[in-house]
Parts: sequence; structure tokens; C-alpha cells
Amino acid sequence: MRTLVSAITAVALTALAGCSTHVAPIAPGRPAFHSGSPVGYWVWHDDGGWHLRTTTHRSRHRFHGWITAIDGRVDEVRPTRLEWRDRVHVGQRGVEFDFETDGDEDGFDWRVTSGCNRFELLVDGRADRRIVHLGGPGYEPKGVPFSRCR
Repeated sequence: MRTLVSAITAVALTALAGCSTHVAPIAPGRPAFHSGSPVGYWVWHDDGGWHLRTTTHRSRHRFHGWITAIDGRVDEVRPTRLEWRDRVHVGQRGVEFDFETDGDEDGFDWRVTSGCNRFELLVDGRADRRIVHLGGPGYEPKGVPFSRCR
């Protein structure tokens, strides 16, 4: 009987580990940045939904990746500024994006029905958690990819 209870507990804990209620929340507020800030991703959530911006100081960088809804769906994707080759659209992986930022700011806003997202953010083909800034305090994730809820 003890073995059966242990097995059921292990299965239940494994199932719960995948639930969105166990994804770390994002700290409230907008990170402190401006157009022309050093190369980075800036991600936050507020009453208007989720927001992602990219910045570079002077040199051109390619920002690309995708954001997948966890236990929900992506709604209302709104690019903030698109140039000729920039792409932001809802695809199989959620919000898929590919654009270049050169000494300015680019990005998009979206909503997700569950409030939780999984982020795969690349710059120039590489993942670098040190340039990702989350919420008002601008915390770095422990790695890329990462997940966050509002």
C-alpha cells in the first residue's frame, strides 16, 4: 500500500510541475530603459497585457524567437514599429518574431488567455540570459528559454 501511495504521489507531483500555477510570476512594472539603451530584451506585464521591447545602443543586432502560451492561447498581437524586413506574427509556436534593431527600440505587445508564457529569445542567433530584463526590477532569468506568468 505504501508503494502505491508513493507512486500516486510521484505522478501527481510530476503533473503539477507542468501546471502554469508553478511558473514564476513576473515582477510588476516596466523595466527602466529607453530607445538606444544597450543591447537587450525588456519584458513586462501590466493592465494592457504583455510587452516585449528590444534595444541597441549603436550597432545593428538581429532579435528573433518565439513566445508560446502555456495552457492558453495568444491574442491581440500588436507590433509597436515594423520596418521593411521585420516580422511579427502568430504561428505554430505562438508569437514568432524576427527583426533587426539598430540604435533604437523595436517590439510588440500581446495578450495570452492563461496569463503564462514560455520565452525563447535569441540575439544574433544565440541565447544570452544576461541581456534579458524582466519586470520593473529588470531581473535576469536563470536561463533561456524560460517561463513567466503575470
